[in-house]
Amino acid sequence: MVGLLTSALLFIGPSYVANAAPLLFGGGPSLDGGRKLSDGQPIFGSHKTIRGVFAGIVAGTIVGWGEALVDPRLVVGGFMISLGAVLGDLLGAFIKRRLRVEPGRAFPVLDQLDFIVGGLVLGY
Repeated sequence: MVGLLTSALLFIGPSYVANAAPLLFGGGPSLDGGRKLSDGQPIFGSHKTIRGVFAGIVAGTIVGWGEALVDPRLVVGGFMISLGAVLGDLLGAFIKRRLRVEPGRAFPVLDQLDFIVGGLVLGY
């Protein structure tokens, strides 16, 4: 049981860091450049930035490298999990824009699961 819990925490760690890093290191130009789709809504919104995406992937990957001391599969896995987490978060933002939820506004369940599901999909 302890081994399973440890494995789960190691696996999901890069996702949480990749999701949190843009809050600390993000900002700057938006990822979608302000472009809008035919529905008149932004693709991702102003809160998804180039620097935030980069920071999320890099920070999560660094955590994966640290975790690789315990589980060597996380050298590459940390990057894939982080990339998946960031892409999952972007997909969540895309869905929220289609539903006309403003950037930064909470959307229960989707906000808590988008990055986790993305990390699991690419990390597994």
